[in-house]
Amino acid sequence: MPIYAYRARNTDGRLMEGTLEVSGEGELARRLDSQGMLLTTAKKVKSAARPTRAHTRLKRKELITLTYNLETIYSSGIPLVEGLQDLAEHAGNRTTSIVAASLAEDIQNGSDVSEAMQRHPKAFPLVYRSVVKAGESAGEPGPVLRRLADYYAWLAEMRAAAMRALIYPAVLGLAVCGLIVLLLTFLVPRILKQLSRANAEVPAPTRVLMALSNFLVDNAVILLCAAVALVIGVIILGRTPRGRLLIDTLKLRIPVLGPLMAKISAARFANTVGMLYRAGIGTVEALESAEHVVGNAFVAQGVRRAREAVTQGKTLTSALSATGAFQPLVVRMIGIGEQTGTLGEALDRVNEFYDREIPQTIKTVLSLLEPAMIVGAGLAVGFILLCTFLPIFEMINSLSRR
Repeated sequence: MPIYAYRARNTDGRLMEGTLEVSGEGELARRLDSQGMLLTTAKKVKSAARPTRAHTRLKRKELITLTYNLETIYSSGIPLVEGLQDLAEHAGNRTTSIVAASLAEDIQNGSDVSEAMQRHPKAFPLVYRSVVKAGESAGEPGPVLRRLADYYAWLAEMRAAAMRALIYPAVLGLAVCGLIVLLLTFLVPRILKQLSRANAEVPAPTRVLMALSNFLVDNAVILLCAAVALVIGVIILGRTPRGRLLIDTLKLRIPVLGPLMAKISAARFANTVGMLYRAGIGTVEALESAEHVVGNAFVAQGVRRAREAVTQGKTLTSALSATGAFQPLVVRMIGIGEQTGTLGEALDRVNEFYDREIPQTIKTVLSLLEPAMIVGAGLAVGFILLCTFLPIFEMINSLSRR
């Protein structure tokens, strides 16, 4: 059926805009009349425009803002379609406008909010859609949307915290490596060239440094190509299931940084399962959703194995313990929650613990990495300069003896 873009006035005389998929203008007028609106103009638009909406992807910040707006629409008592249409007009963001308008259209056509969101898998993640569906079934979509907005804001906070912990050491490491390469390829060759002309005696450490410098200069193109090939290879490997599992497993074994990544994954797991559990979603479905948000393939594999074990009748505690992918604290707290029938509260306590623990761990990581990298850089640069100027010192020493 064709899609019509229309303008209509509601009972308050307010001009409304939207699109509907109907057989003709007569059907469009009847559909709008049943909703208390009078059709003023209608125009047939291309049917191909619909798939672009279905493939629209919302950024994390856009999703959070849209969720808070939806919760406001529910809590203020504004009709949902009218609120979404108003949001589409004044969102100030093209992607949000497209998604809001599409939701309004689908709901106007008789779909529930969760059904309308199912048509936008790129915009609304599986966890989001599951919680909204559960909230609709319980008749409490407003509070559920508030929890979702807070949850995704928390996820964004965790991601930002992880990036803060990883970016600084990475930038500092690249700067140190760049400085060392610069010294070995530009400064050292020039100084040593002058020494060779003076027929100065070259000590053993300086000869090692000369050999390393010559190797870098003579094979610069090959080494650069190898570095680029290595980066591309790691990226390609990370896009395969086995490669991603291997890389993420190795990440958890990195000294200092590995435990931090494990804590962030555990916090994501506890927060996600806890939110879904409170929304009335079963344990198996909650684990299925949590598998996609833990952010580490090794931990995700553990969640998947735990879900399979729970499906076979095992308790969540024993299932998580058998995987070896979760810290003992998480398993113990969940075990206490299962035994006392307070699993939701136990998961909340785990999440509260990690909310305090992760920032402290990040401070500890940075306090260890920063001085270690600075000392390492100082030792490397000092060794290079020492080896470079050692022949000069020996020349001066030999001249003073004469």
